[in-house]
Amino acid sequence: MEEKIKFIDTTNMEIDGDSVDYNNKEYTIKDCVLVRTTDIFPTDGIVQTPINGNAYEFGRSSIMGEAISKKVKEKHPNFYMTEEAGEKYSKELDEFNVCFETCRRTIHFVLNGLVGSTAYGNFSGKPFVIIEPLKYHLDQTLKSLRVEDVYFDDDMRLSNACTILIDENYFRENQDNLEFIEQLKKFNVYIYRGNQQAAVSKVLSDLGYDSFLISSNGYSNGLNSGMAASNMWNFINDFAKQNNISLDRHFYSQINYEDAIKRQEKGEEIDKQHLYYILDNSTVSNELREKIKILLQEGYNIEVLIDELIEQIGLEQIKVLTKQFNDIYIRKLNSTKNRSK
Repeated sequence: MEEKIKFIDTTNMEIDGDSVDYNNKEYTIKDCVLVRTTDIFPTDGIVQTPINGNAYEFGRSSIMGEAISKKVKEKHPNFYMTEEAGEKYSKELDEFNVCFETCRRTIHFVLNGLVGSTAYGNFSGKPFVIIEPLKYHLDQTLKSLRVEDVYFDDDMRLSNACTILIDENYFRENQDNLEFIEQLKKFNVYIYRGNQQAAVSKVLSDLGYDSFLISSNGYSNGLNSGMAASNMWNFINDFAKQNNISLDRHFYSQINYEDAIKRQEKGEEIDKQHLYYILDNSTVSNELREKIKILLQEGYNIEVLIDELIEQIGLEQIKVLTKQFNDIYIRKLNSTKNRSK
């Protein structure tokens, strides 16, 4: 297998601008390529939506979060004074985060480049970059065709022309995994060392595509008249309008609103399960346990009782039980869906 893999080293390469500045090229849909950076390997050539893949996230409990945060602050009273103190505070606070199943129905890509981390998400440090021609996915699952955010509302089966760019460290750690190596045979594979942004630009060029820097609003630079990025941007927008493809931002879309409501409901449900797990597996008194359960079922405010619970059993016991709860929940999710990471 390894002889079919291309290795590239971008350690000393930096991308300060687009790979092409000016051209008179008339772009077509064949010049457009989807790019997705991710920590989820596309097993069997399929990119799953988070909800279909039973992806999970971590967040502060809506029931216990404020009380725990208050107690952790007491342990780190100077957390806002120095970077080191702030890191210790944040690291410990993260240990109380609860795992819950995401409800997002969409998968997201950008066009002809690699998106930087924005206020909407952190995309750095992911081991895989999926590079897939757009022309194979002009179907009803395509919900919006913005340069910085092309999204679909169903799983995507990747084409035979798909390329996977993999971080060298990840590859070396998994090169003896026969199942993983077998999965790689479905793709064109590049292993890179160094700068991921530079590696993506180099691979796109190798595959015959122009590449551009991407921000949360489109191409980062080169949108002046005559610039290649401007030509590509104009083509994409014109193509979308001519083919009645939405240019709506996902953040303001109906599908995102509906998913957000479901995430909130799912989060509240999981937070209750988390609290019940702590009550049933901790050293809390029977009296307090039953009082919390009754008031929680009736929908009463139990903030004072949560403070009492933390005083009784301590942060360390909650931390241990939270990890146990999360591990059980993750095993449950992974037992029902194939989610390679």
